[in-house]
Amino acid sequence: MTQEQEAQLKTFKYLVTRLIDDYQAERARCASLKAQVEELKQRLAVAERETAGARHDYEVLKTARMLEVSGDDVQASRQRLARLIREVDKCIALLSV
Repeated sequence: MTQEQEAQLKTFKYLVTRLIDDYQAERARCASLKAQVEELKQRLAVAERETAGARHDYEVLKTARMLEVSGDDVQASRQRLARLIREVDKCIALLSV
C-alpha cells in the first residue's frame, strides 16, 4: 500500500468511528427523549384528572349556589330546579330504553 492509500484508509476509519460515536450519542438522546415524553404523558394525565375533579367540584358548587334561596331569587331558583328535574327525567328516560 502506498502512503496515500494508508492516509485515505486512516481517514476512512476515523470517519467511520466518528459516525458510530454520533449514532450511539443519538440513540442515547432518543432514549432520553422517549423517557421525557413518558414522564410528560404521566404528568399530563395527572393534570387532566385534577382538572376533571376541579370541574366536577365547580359544577357541584355552582348547582348548590343555584339551589340556595334568598328573598329575590325564589322564582329563579324554582325555575332552575325545575330545569334540573327535567334534565334528570330525560336521563332516566334514556337509561330505561
